[in-house]
Amino acid sequence: MALLECEPGGTVRSLAEFFALAQAMVADAAAGYEALAAAARARGQGAVADRLDTLAGEEHVHLANLTRWSVDLQHKIPDPSAMPWAPPHAMDPEAGAELASSQLMTPYRVMALAVRNKGRAFAFWSYVAAQAEPREVQDAAEAMAREELRRAATLRVERRQAFHAARRTVADAATPDARGEAEPVNTIAALETQLAQLLEQRLPALEGAMADRSRAFIADGRAAAMDIRAAAPGAMGDGQNTMSEVAERLVALYLEAAERSTHYAHLVWAQARAEAALTRLAWLRTLP
Repeated sequence: MALLECEPGGTVRSLAEFFALAQAMVADAAAGYEALAAAARARGQGAVADRLDTLAGEEHVHLANLTRWSVDLQHKIPDPSAMPWAPPHAMDPEAGAELASSQLMTPYRVMALAVRNKGRAFAFWSYVAAQAEPREVQDAAEAMAREELRRAATLRVERRQAFHAARRTVADAATPDARGEAEPVNTIAALETQLAQLLEQRLPALEGAMADRSRAFIADGRAAAMDIRAAAPGAMGDGQNTMSEVAERLVALYLEAAERSTHYAHLVWAQARAEAALTRLAWLRTLP
C-alpha cells in the first residue's frame, strides 16, 4: 500500500519553500481534525469529538512551533507565497471521508487515522530530505521527519490504550491480531536479500557516487537480513521482482513492525529501519 497518493511534486530548494510547505500541511491536518470533530459532535459523539479537538490542538501547537523555527532560521514567519508546488493532503482523503460519514466513529478509529497521517507525513518529509539540494533544507526536512516519527510513536500508544478501553466496554470488540512475529520478520529478511540482489544486478551500469551508494545499500540490506534471520531462521522469498516494489513493501513492513511492537527496543529498531528504507526508496527512484 502506498504511503502517499503521490510523491512530492519537486525538489525543495530553499528554507522559504520548506516552511511554506510545512505550514500548509500542518494547517491542513488541523483543519481536517476540526472538520471531523464537528461531524462527531453533530452526531452526539462527544468523547470522539473531544479526542479530535485534542489532535487539532496539537497541530496548532505544531504550527506555532513552525513559526518560531522559521523566525530562528530565516528571520521571518512562513510565507505561503513561497510554496513551490501543491503539497499532498495531510490526511488520507479516503480514510478521512469514510470516517466522517461513519456512524461507528470511535476513539480507536480516530487514533488509527492519526497514526496513519503521521506515517504519511514521515514518508513525505523523508522523500523531501532525500531529494533536497541545499544542506540546510535537507537538515530541516530530516528534522521534520524525525518529529513526525516521534509523534507517530506516541499516537500508537494512545491508539493501543483506546483499543483496550474499547475491549473493556464493548462485549464484541475485535481482538488483536494473533499472528506470530516470525512470518512478517521472515518476509522482511527475504525482501532485504532480494533487494540487495537486484541492486547488485544494476551495479555494472552505475558509476561514481551512484555505485558507491548502491554498495552501501547492498551491505546495509544484507546485514539487516542476517540479523533478522539469526532471530527468526527460515525466511523465504515471496515473488516480488522489481526494486521499487520490494523497496516500498519493506517500508510498509517496517512501519507495520513498529506499529505492532510492544517492546521499546524493537520499536526503536523498526523505526530506524523504516527511516533507512524510506531514504533508500527515495534514492532508488532517482536511478536511471
